[in-house]
Amino acid sequence: MEEIFDSEHYNVRYDKETDSAVLIWKEYSETDNFRTPLMKSADIIRKHQCKDLVVDRSKITEISDKDKHWAGRIFIPALKHSGCQRIIIVSGEDKPMSLKEYPFDILSGNFSLKSVPDIDEALSLIMSEKTGGVSEEVRAMTREDALKFLELPDDASWEEIDEKFWILSKNYRKIADREESEKKLNDLSAIYDIATGKRDEREKAAQIRAGKKKFLGKTSDEWLNYISYTWYKYLIAIVIIVVAANLLYTIFLKPGNDVTIISVGHFVNEGDYLDNMTSEFGYTNPYILTVNLAVPNELGEAGDPYSEQSSAAAMMTSPDIIVTDERTCRYYFETYADMSAYYESLADVLPPEVYAGIEPVFCSEQEFQELGVNYEMDTTDRGETYDDTEVLIGIKINDPDLISELGYSCLWPDEDPNIIISIGGSCDTPEKSEEMITYILSDMAS
Repeated sequence: MEEIFDSEHYNVRYDKETDSAVLIWKEYSETDNFRTPLMKSADIIRKHQCKDLVVDRSKITEISDKDKHWAGRIFIPALKHSGCQRIIIVSGEDKPMSLKEYPFDILSGNFSLKSVPDIDEALSLIMSEKTGGVSEEVRAMTREDALKFLELPDDASWEEIDEKFWILSKNYRKIADREESEKKLNDLSAIYDIATGKRDEREKAAQIRAGKKKFLGKTSDEWLNYISYTWYKYLIAIVIIVVAANLLYTIFLKPGNDVTIISVGHFVNEGDYLDNMTSEFGYTNPYILTVNLAVPNELGEAGDPYSEQSSAAAMMTSPDIIVTDERTCRYYFETYADMSAYYESLADVLPPEVYAGIEPVFCSEQEFQELGVNYEMDTTDRGETYDDTEVLIGIKINDPDLISELGYSCLWPDEDPNIIISIGGSCDTPEKSEEMITYILSDMAS
């Protein structure tokens, strides 16, 4: 059944041939008789997934301010949401379009616009674009007609059709009249498409598709094809959602952790040293996380998938202790507490040989900003200057036996194992963090 909405004020229809919505105003009437046909036009475009709206407003001279306001506030967003891309306005006059005049002023910027003098020209324009400038006579051809035009028998092979096509196309390109030459070439391409049977195959496939059941606009075969090309994107999305949900649960829903130890670097931790240590300090619900992250490097080393996102989220948990390595530590300069006073106090706590075996690690804001360039961080030069004062951000352990006892296996190739222990800058009890680090360092003496 033809899709037409007709009244004394307007006529709205879906034009199947051009795959467009067509609105013809017979006369203007305020509010409902103005707004209803516009919304029906948007609904037709949404329903048929077409891109063009043709509006014949040649019989409208004035529109009330309240209807103009409604069109801008309600109709245009609805039309954009429907999928409309172009509006062809029939003005009844053959004059240049002015973007300062209504309705072009409110439509420009939202849609591609075209002004034509009559409705036939508007539909012809769309049809010409859809057919690539092919004449109606050629579009009506059967395969037998196309072969006859090419002066070939009904059983002509593809090689014979190709040869004839190239001979004729070469001759058509020699025509002096450029417009005529282009028209003949367009028709010839269409005739070739018909003669080879490609057009009929497409039409048959479209008919078969039209008879199949569809879900959300796709047949079962199309969904299988779509999934075969896009399944990995959904897998990535699921992984990200699971990781994010786990982090959100840990941060916001899980019963509060009484201590947090985050390890971020190109290493793995498979031991239970940290769990046992936190128990020694009376903690009952520790949060201990290790992320295998390989910062930019010349060795081609890579960490775990999504390690950058996981590391960034982990640093937002206000960790009490942060464990990194030499290559990684300075990338998180802003997350550390200044450990200068604590490091000096260790001279009175640790045995001299142990104190001599640890190494303070320093970094400045200037060094951090320069390092960020290699990490594709937002370090755009805004004319700012950065402090070059060195801050003690961690204590480096080079003792491979202690590193192994702590459960860490360093993954940087051809490098001596090392870890750097720091105090989180936003932890609530830095003195507790200092006690745990002292406990770890004391094991170097045993």
